[in-house]
Amino acid sequence: MKTIFSQILGVLIIIISSCSCTHSNEQIISKKHNYVIVLDLSDRLLYQGQAEKDSAIILAAFNEFEKSARSPLIVTSNDRFIVRIIPQKGSPLKQDYFENKLNLDLSTIDAARKNSAFVAFKGELSKTISELYIEAHLGNKSENYFGVDIWKFFNDQIKTVLNKDAENKVVMLTDGYFDFNVNTHVIHNRNKCSCTDFLQKLNGKDWLVKAEKDSVGIIPVSINTKAKWVIAGIHSKQPNNILMEEELIYFWKKWLKESGANEPKIVLDGASSVMMGEYGN
Repeated sequence: MKTIFSQILGVLIIIISSCSCTHSNEQIISKKHNYVIVLDLSDRLLYQGQAEKDSAIILAAFNEFEKSARSPLIVTSNDRFIVRIIPQKGSPLKQDYFENKLNLDLSTIDAARKNSAFVAFKGELSKTISELYIEAHLGNKSENYFGVDIWKFFNDQIKTVLNKDAENKVVMLTDGYFDFNVNTHVIHNRNKCSCTDFLQKLNGKDWLVKAEKDSVGIIPVSINTKAKWVIAGIHSKQPNNILMEEELIYFWKKWLKESGANEPKIVLDGASSVMMGEYGN
């Protein structure tokens, strides 16, 4: 299991670390970087080792953030590293507390204090992540958890953490389902909706033909700011349905592209081989 996850983490680091810096003989033009980690802390935490996997990915992303923020031994940049938690209505999780502790915006810190603030944040990061996942563990049954509305988060809030003047790198940790405990507020527009309940109707090897014929999918949102997107942890809730992960990948890519995202990357959770073909230039 450790070897499999090491492969996945390695691919994530490659994706996160690659950037659009321009190199020439005369100069290196470097953009401001904005690292955004979005967490789905619903019942996916019941998957074996999920908290440890999430923690490793968050720390790997921060290590890449540090490489861009340090030049070479001191912190001089205006980069930002932020963790956002998708709200769960009714959950006792202290969301604001953890989001405040997991937010380092170097543009708001004067030059004399950047390095000390960075060192302090880094020193507390592992502890804060551990505390977050301990508090986010609400029990050992799905009904103990409050579903997250991924569509609403992207529609209402994702713009608030993207920066049009920076190179945005977004890592979304989710099993891929747009689930929540009450579906009364689901939006429908013909054969598209703001949830993934339609997956239940796409059975059999011809699911893709049906989906394309009937234009089935998730209602697009508006993502105007350019970003590099990584969706990590896609995981089927139906062990006997070998097509489910393929469906989740298809609909996530379709949705993000229709929403304005450029070539999102998808990483499966627990895959024996990460789909390297998806990570070409």
